[in-house]
Amino acid sequence: MPEGAVFYGLDYGFASDPTAIVRNVIVGDKLYSQEIMYDRSGLTNDEIAQAMILKGYRGEVVYADPNEPKSAEELRRHHINVAESVKGKGSVSFGIQRVNQYYQYWTADSLNAIKEQRNYRYIEDRDHPGRFTDRTTHQWSHLMDARRYAVASYSPVFAGLVKATSYYL
Repeated sequence: MPEGAVFYGLDYGFASDPTAIVRNVIVGDKLYSQEIMYDRSGLTNDEIAQAMILKGYRGEVVYADPNEPKSAEELRRHHINVAESVKGKGSVSFGIQRVNQYYQYWTADSLNAIKEQRNYRYIEDRDHPGRFTDRTTHQWSHLMDARRYAVASYSPVFAGLVKATSYYL
């Protein structure tokens, strides 16, 4: 990974969905990403926090799945700097557009992420063959979603100022 402001993306997993964590750095028009975790064992939030610290987390901002506020708060209690990621109608398309405005690079050890990116697709509209919906293939979306949460929400202007709000930090 090149030198630069590091920020993370997190897609919580459980049961059949993996927990996916991506470390990112933006340099100019280039997005560098590294798969930090892709774990299908049904990790608890405590285990996610421990794994992040063991894998080199140093307090950088983590943009997580916006549909899990309780999980975000549990991670904050472990001093993981979880911030609100972009959510709402159109946020998936917005996030994909933000990611696609960069030349994208994965580290060589990001094998699951590379496989996901190669298989990530929009779903074809059954009623209109040849047209596609705004939904993507779930099977290949976990690391892609983690990166999307991060890139859609990250602002280099505020990179050093984003801190989680919690009484436990």
